[in-house]
This record gives sequence, structure tokens and C-alpha cells, in this order.
Amino acid sequence: MRRNNQKIYIYLRNQITWATLFFFLVLSLIIFGNQFYLVLNQSISKGYLGSELFPLIFFKYARDTPFLFSLSFSMALIYTLNKLYKKSELIVLFNAGIGDLQIFKILFPIIFPAIIFVSFFSIYMSPEAVNKINTFKNYAELRPDFIFFKERSFQSFNDNDLTFYTSKIKSKDDDQLMSNVFLHSKKDNRIILSKTGKKFIDEKTGVVYLSLFDGNIYKNIDYKIDKDASATSFRKFNFLLFDPSENYVKEIHLSYKEKSLKELLKSFDLGNVLELIYRFSIPFSLLLMSFLSVQFSKINPRNKRNFALGYGLITYIIYYNLLMYLRESEPKDVLDIVISFISTHSILFFLIFIIYFLRKKIII
Repeated sequence: MRRNNQKIYIYLRNQITWATLFFFLVLSLIIFGNQFYLVLNQSISKGYLGSELFPLIFFKYARDTPFLFSLSFSMALIYTLNKLYKKSELIVLFNAGIGDLQIFKILFPIIFPAIIFVSFFSIYMSPEAVNKINTFKNYAELRPDFIFFKERSFQSFNDNDLTFYTSKIKSKDDDQLMSNVFLHSKKDNRIILSKTGKKFIDEKTGVVYLSLFDGNIYKNIDYKIDKDASATSFRKFNFLLFDPSENYVKEIHLSYKEKSLKELLKSFDLGNVLELIYRFSIPFSLLLMSFLSVQFSKINPRNKRNFALGYGLITYIIYYNLLMYLRESEPKDVLDIVISFISTHSILFFLIFIIYFLRKKIII
């Protein structure tokens, strides 16, 4: 019997693995495309740089990976087993005395690695991804408007201290090549004229420079100021526009969603406890959904209507959104947190037992 179970497991493992990859790829394309559209729209209002768009999309995708993989795996279980029921292949096993619990035990060697994978992302990778996303947002909020130049338009920056003009701009990624640059600084009482200029952004540090070429610097040309005027020519002049390290607060308060497991375990305040239980609830939800998926997949081959995948999809989305709702809630104490999550998981437990006993024709 053990040898037969091994053969069944190998066959189901291969089928479920390919189905999981298929669902994961399809859902990934949907989520990735949606995030690409959202980030592209936000880049205009929030001021993201072109070089930041794809890293930001990637980190948002990494943040959602536990949800994507859990849903894909659950759908793969339902699809694979459902297909075998329609072909009457699992009906033979069911008639031989192998029920839902036995099939779940046979599949557990493939369910367990899936739970470990989701646990790793939920506990470690997703918080890191959220931290990176928020870092991009913070830099974008701190980044001044003057790093986005416009041609044939006088722009004033730094509380009208700096006035900029250029006749022509040619963009190259986040850098901008300019012609006939005019720069006036009230504070330094100087005017800079140059034939060409280039805005350069260091992708690693976020520092923004304005390099001017073949020009002149005119100082103290205001007749109201009693100082000697001067003119200096240059071939290259570098002007620091923005340094994020001077504006960005390093010791920024991390949200609970960004904290590492080590940081959450340092203190057991309500926010930390809530986040800890949520992160461990995601892999636990996959365990429950795996068993429920085995039950959803069982149908009568003679039935023309088959809503197994629909039942699994709706159930998991509702279940996951309940957990997300609890994550955003404001609990009164630790007991309130524990009761809330236990109640949510109990709903799925109750559904599992209802289906299990009804299949056995036991009246509850």
C-alpha cells in the first residue's frame, strides 16, 4: 500500500507542480501589469525617476508574492484533483477507501515545501520589500521639483532664490541634456551662462548634479551692491542641486509592516504582536486552504456544472481579505488580537468540517 501511495504521490506531484507554475505565471502577469500601470501613473504625481520605476514594481510584486503563490497553489490543487475526478481516476481510489484525509496525507510532502516557501516570503521578504517601497516614496517626497527641468520656461526654486532657464532639453533616461543655460542665484548674487548643460542623477546615492560647459560666471553685477563686479569663464562647472542624505532622516520610524522578525520580537506591544500573528497566519492559511482545496476538487463526473475553481477562488480571497482587515484593525489588547485571528481561522475550520461530514453523510 505504501508503494502504491508513493506512485500516486509522484504522479500528483508532477501534475500539481506544473499547474502551480501555470497559475503563478498567469497571476504574476496580471499583478505585474497592474502594478506597472499604477506606478507609471504615480510617477507623474509623486515624482518617481525613470530608473526607480522597475525596482519599485519589483518590490511591490515581491510584497504580494505570498498571496500570489498561496492562491496559485490552492488553484493548482483544485484543478489537478478535479481533472482526475472528471476522468474517474480518483473515483477508483475513493471507492478503494482513500478519502480526502488520505489524499491530503499523500500530498503533504509537496504541501509542506509550499508552506515553507510562503513562510519565508511572509516573515522575511515581504517586510523587506515594504521597507524598500517606503524608502522610494520617502525619497520621492523629499525630492524637489527643480530636478525636473522644462525648456523655454523660467523656473524658480529654493524659495525663489534660484532661477533657471534653458532653450532646449533632450532627455536621456533620468538625465537631461540642455542648450543655452541661464542660472541666477540671488543669495550668491551671480549669473551663470553656458552653451550646454547636463543634469546627472547618481542612481546609487540619489545625488543630483547640474554640469555646465563652456560658459561664464558673472558676480556682483547688481548696481545696488557695493562690490566689484567680476566675470569668470569656465569649461566645466558642477553645481550640486540635491543631496538626499542632507534631507533624509536616517532614523526614520519603521512601520510594523517594515520591521524584521528580530525587531518585532524586541518588544511585545500591540502593533508588534498583531504583525507577528498576521505573518504566521499567511502560511497557516495555506495549510487550511490546501485541505479545503482537496474537498472542493471532489465532484461527480456526471455533473455538467463544475464550480470547483470558483469556490476555491472566492473562499481564498474572502479568507485573505479577512486577515488583511485584522492586520489593519486597532485591537484593545493582546487577547483581542488572538481571539480575532482564531475566530477567522475557525471559520475555515468550520467550513472544512461541514464539507467533510456532509460528504460522509453524517448529520451534524
